[in-house]
Amino acid sequence: MRNYIACAAIFAALLFFVFAPSLQPQIVLMTVDEPFQSQKLAGTVVDATGASVMGVLIEDCDSTFKHVKRSAWTDEDGHFALRRGRNGTTHFLRVSRDGFDPMRITVRLRRSAALDLKIQLRVAT
Repeated sequence: MRNYIACAAIFAALLFFVFAPSLQPQIVLMTVDEPFQSQKLAGTVVDATGASVMGVLIEDCDSTFKHVKRSAWTDEDGHFALRRGRNGTTHFLRVSRDGFDPMRITVRLRRSAALDLKIQLRVAT
């Protein structure tokens, strides 16, 4: 009888460890292939409902997204601003916040583009 209970307990523990990760939220790296165009490295971060998201980390990286050149956090209105770049330059932004899927976006600075960026985050599922 003790062997049966021990085997059942081991089996239950194995099932838990096999299926428990699927109960955790899955985080998917979102990569936007087409570059955004903007006049400056500033804008607003919103969620799927359009509500502003505070506490989002925006990192201006090298083209590999491995080395951070500068960074900023969104304020209570979801606004962020990085140091102004030169017209015609391309920037590689990494956008992240707990509870949301991280993003990698490319931004090309152009005088004729929209003034600010609007970045929409997707809730991690």
